[in-house]
Amino acid sequence: MKQRLTVYGLIGLALLVAWGAMVFVPAERRAAKERSSEAAAKQRLLEVQQCIVQVPALLEAEKKMADRRLDLNSKLYARDDVLHLFDNLKSEAAQHKLQIEEITPPVEELLALNKTAGDADQPQFINMTVRLTGGYINFGRFVQALEGTDYFRGVNRCLVTGSADGKEPLQMTVGFKALLGTRGVTS
Repeated sequence: MKQRLTVYGLIGLALLVAWGAMVFVPAERRAAKERSSEAAAKQRLLEVQQCIVQVPALLEAEKKMADRRLDLNSKLYARDDVLHLFDNLKSEAAQHKLQIEEITPPVEELLALNKTAGDADQPQFINMTVRLTGGYINFGRFVQALEGTDYFRGVNRCLVTGSADGKEPLQMTVGFKALLGTRGVTS
């Protein structure tokens, strides 16, 4: 009988070890993996909740920045007038078969315009320099058309350079003073 109890005890112990190795240990590993996955999901959920809480503040900040940008643009010098002036110069040059190499209002001029932008009673002038390539006659017609525009207020400088043999295209530079805010106004 003692021998039977020992055999049954050993069989029971073997079953217990086999159950532990085949069922309990894998189940415990899966449970640990699930617990770690659950903790990571909770952390992600917490981060998402924090982001959701911040969304109204971010939207409000974006709205304030857009309003601020509009406010700054409205106080900026006559930006639309300068852009209109650039477009007008480009179309005139194209019409007279000239290629614009560069249009430059000096930075000092733009900064000075910024300072006087709030004073609507004072006219705003800007010195412009346009560098072109093309022919003499086309350049003359371009300058003549420029002199007939509403914004033109006088030539500051004019320079024409080219090679003696005429193989290189002529480089022409005209500097002039322009009155901003004159769209649709006759001079």
